[in-house]
Amino acid sequence: MKNKSGLVFFAAMILTGAPVARSEEAVPPVRPITVTGQGYEIGSHRSKLLFTLERIFAADRRSGHSTFKDLEGKVLVTEEMTYDASGNLTAYEVKHAQAGTQGKVESVGSELVFTRDGKVEKEKLPPNWVVGPAIVPLLASRWETVLQGEHIPVRLASWERQETIGFELFKDRVEGDRIFVKMKPSNFLISALVSPIYFEMPSDGRTVFSVVGRVLPKRQDGSKLKDLDAEVVYQIK
Repeated sequence: MKNKSGLVFFAAMILTGAPVARSEEAVPPVRPITVTGQGYEIGSHRSKLLFTLERIFAADRRSGHSTFKDLEGKVLVTEEMTYDASGNLTAYEVKHAQAGTQGKVESVGSELVFTRDGKVEKEKLPPNWVVGPAIVPLLASRWETVLQGEHIPVRLASWERQETIGFELFKDRVEGDRIFVKMKPSNFLISALVSPIYFEMPSDGRTVFSVVGRVLPKRQDGSKLKDLDAEVVYQIK
């Protein structure tokens, strides 16, 4: 069973700020979409820049590519998303130059296959699996559900852990014309260890202004690399 969200077409629409279709009819692609972002230290009031990113969706909406760079322009991480003709996410690949590792998540038949540095793990394909870049398009496609205060369960595919982890997405609060959506682990024990992620979106759900939470780049702590939480602010070119 494949992911039914039609995520690639919603991504193209929300990232340009265009109205999001509420049906499963595919939106005809017209041109590549480029999204840029800046990752700031949380609590710095967007004054301490940590990294930059650029995400490009192909004109046919069958693929997407992201590049994260440090302040000197050195590539830290790249990610590739692949979609089928119906807009279903089929593969996600990360090359983490900063950490010297890489991994891939791919739907193959009835299985979700994880590959990291030659090691392979498999699990039954969840119908609601997502990866980071697919979350905002999913929210756009389920925006009425978000507004009604209902929770949206997903299985986040972790290329590092080589497994899916249950999360819930739901409206956390409203500030003026901005709606903040919270994403937190479904499991109580994991929730105690992993900070939630917050998505700042307009009241119509057409795009995303910022995301606060775990990011792909790592932070340097002496000779070690550790997980990094940051505030990422997005713009459309």
